[in-house]
Amino acid sequence: MDPVISDLTVLVEMLEAAMKYEMIVATTILTNHLRTFIQDEPLKLFAAAYRLHLEEIASLAAHRSYITDMAGISAGAYFRLTEFVRTGVATSFIRRQELSSSATETAPKILDPSPHSFDFPDSDLTILSSDEMKFHVHQIIIRLLSPVILKDATFIEDNGKQVLLLPEDGRTLSLLLRSCYPSTKMDATIDIQDISSCLRAAVKYQMTKVIDSMMTILQLRSQSQPLDVYFAFIINGFVEEGAKIAQNILVFKPLSSLYHPLMEGLSARSYYCLLEQRHGCLSCMLAIGSKYESHQGNSQWWNILRSTSPDFYLAGPVIEKRLTDIVQKSISNNHYGYYNLPQEDSNVTLDLHTESVKLKEELESSIAEEASRLATCLLDCGSIEL
Repeated sequence: MDPVISDLTVLVEMLEAAMKYEMIVATTILTNHLRTFIQDEPLKLFAAAYRLHLEEIASLAAHRSYITDMAGISAGAYFRLTEFVRTGVATSFIRRQELSSSATETAPKILDPSPHSFDFPDSDLTILSSDEMKFHVHQIIIRLLSPVILKDATFIEDNGKQVLLLPEDGRTLSLLLRSCYPSTKMDATIDIQDISSCLRAAVKYQMTKVIDSMMTILQLRSQSQPLDVYFAFIINGFVEEGAKIAQNILVFKPLSSLYHPLMEGLSARSYYCLLEQRHGCLSCMLAIGSKYESHQGNSQWWNILRSTSPDFYLAGPVIEKRLTDIVQKSISNNHYGYYNLPQEDSNVTLDLHTESVKLKEELESSIAEEASRLATCLLDCGSIEL
């Protein structure tokens, strides 16, 4: 007779032990018993299924939103959960954007020479990456840019020369070193994940110049890739910068179906906080809009605003421009009929201008408050990196 276990935590601990010691019968019985918690504790069960790589159980449990146990799963897994809830389309909840151990072992190594390597004739230092890519550089430049990289470093001998071993891979070190040398050009199409890896190394080695360079590139990419930049900032500990991206850009863009591999290395908390901030902003916009809608004498104006932007609640950056357009056309062209307004009522134009300024101020204030709440949420949750 199968055991009756009423505590999901206890059951998960027993299952983990059974899986660890390869107890096949016990693993099967305990896994089947997990199904009894689907109705009462679906999200706690989802978090456990994610950790144990139980795809079927995770799929069955994926029906509700965030709970604190989900801090131990990745933002990528939580994204797939929310997509399933939103679309009803099943997916692989446990999937990770990384090579398996067997794939890693058989993957070809990138060896020197390489188009990404440095090979200065007068170099006096060789750096070897974790994937055995060599960089022949100048020790004085490295010392000037990093006060710590050569301290307590690991060196090996190679044909009588000292070789510095670093744990970063060749792609990361290539970008890091290119940022150190003013004569090298940066590729405008650098992948966000590579930028994030370089930023992490620069922070680790206290390379202020490289940090500033990577931060600048991320800011420049924030309009075209806001979600990617948000996660790049968050995973490297730049919470306030990430919150600003959320405040200025992400709140006005639909987040459904947007994904980046960086989400696999971050706690679900980082994605949940972002969704909560965006929901808070949209709720504020709706509340403000409802106030204007119900305000006597302003319903016509609010209808105009909505008609100019059917996507109004997702189009924040263009709000000011569209309001300005309405006011300017009303004043300079006296073309009220275009907006279905009384053509001879000059007070309507004044109301438009006054209310548009008030609306803009209220929206900016509400969104700033939500961004501050997002930063606090991220800081309060402790480590958000898995």
